[in-house]
Amino acid sequence: MGSRFDVRRLAGMLFATWYRLRGAGRVSGTSFIVRNPSLFRVEKGGSIRIGEGVMIEHGARIVARDRLVIGDDVYIGKNSTIIAFAPLHIGPRTLFGENVSVHTEDHGPAGRRGDFLTDEVWIGEDSWIGAGTVVLRGSRIGDRSTIGANSVVRGHIPDDVLAVGAPAVVKRALG
Repeated sequence: MGSRFDVRRLAGMLFATWYRLRGAGRVSGTSFIVRNPSLFRVEKGGSIRIGEGVMIEHGARIVARDRLVIGDDVYIGKNSTIIAFAPLHIGPRTLFGENVSVHTEDHGPAGRRGDFLTDEVWIGEDSWIGAGTVVLRGSRIGDRSTIGANSVVRGHIPDDVLAVGAPAVVKRALG
């Protein structure tokens, strides 16, 4: 098992180096794996800090116009979308199911797409975000919380709870 861990770590270091060079210094991290993203873009003024042992799966779309921080040992499932037009923080050991969408912006009024609003999004550590969940601008998800599949998170979800629905509401305390 030791050699398998070493191979994965080496692959993560190679990915990190390639993305750091490709991102002109706006991408930082020491060891992470990005598996065939459909979009990975750091716009002028943006930055991405990716923690140790992060896995970003196939088809992920990641755009950073502001600061995006992904903590250690985060797993981002297939076809997930993370858009950071305002600061976005994903805590360590957080897991995203497939097709999760996290946005720090809205789309603005019809016909005036450039007039969108932005707000910081914070996702705490040791959280689980179920498949198909949408996290809207200005949301905060507490540490060790679970968001049920296909939920829509708007506002504040406290620490150590299970929240489900559209909009997501707390169903019970965990722990």
